[in-house]
Amino acid sequence: VVIKEQTFGSNTFENTCFCQLKNTYNSVFTATNSAECIGAPNMHCLIFSIEGSGAVVYKNQSKVQLTQNSVFFGSMKDMTLIKSTCPRWHFICYWYLIENSEQEYKGVFTDERIDFEKEIKDANELINLMQSGSFTKLSIASSMFTIKLLSLANLLKLNQENSHKLLDKIITFVNAHIKEKLSTKDIAKEFGYCEKHIRYIFNRQFKTSPNKFIDSLKLEQIILMLQTTSYSLEDLAELYNYSSASHLINNFKKKFGSTPKQYIKRVKIRQEYAETNGGKQ
Repeated sequence: VVIKEQTFGSNTFENTCFCQLKNTYNSVFTATNSAECIGAPNMHCLIFSIEGSGAVVYKNQSKVQLTQNSVFFGSMKDMTLIKSTCPRWHFICYWYLIENSEQEYKGVFTDERIDFEKEIKDANELINLMQSGSFTKLSIASSMFTIKLLSLANLLKLNQENSHKLLDKIITFVNAHIKEKLSTKDIAKEFGYCEKHIRYIFNRQFKTSPNKFIDSLKLEQIILMLQTTSYSLEDLAELYNYSSASHLINNFKKKFGSTPKQYIKRVKIRQEYAETNGGKQ
């Protein structure tokens, strides 16, 4: 199915979409090609990645990867480029504006309930309506797009809620195996996801990688062990699967800015000061 390239706008409906649509499905978008995002900063973007993969580059030079069968919500004010990351990337891209609404959708998600073949047919139907030039058909197309947008937004919200549930399960799993040599690969295998997805949900929720998150949990537990047990750093390094005490100390310094002994000493000084000053630290 070939989707024609078309741009369209406008309607007078409140709480609906003042839309523009442009797509490049069945085009040859090569790995060296990119499309610059130029337009009003309050425009929003909806991309269906049909075949192959691509990326959205933000103005701060960060990137969001769009794999096959994924959906992207973004904002023109943040985006600078849309580009391919494989020899052929087929996608449908909608640009739209929501009037009289503060709602803004952001993120990349996949959901097995999305029928990408149907999305191709819907895009063609919208384009045919817009090409008619009839105000009535323009309004019908805009209404159809509004329904699509809200439906996908609800899926995105549900997907995020499911991600939170998955994250809770992952953290429970990590805590249960915190003394083992645990990696992103181990987590992905345990829960049946690819490593990329596990890294994505950790970065979205905690702004860090799974490996750094695991190490942070380990170090927090090691602080408690140093305060409440007679374990040496060598003992704790072995117990928590560090290659050596030096490895443990280096990781500790990166997180807390001091060695474990210096950190514990500072904590004791603050506690003693608080005790002698009526609980004030």
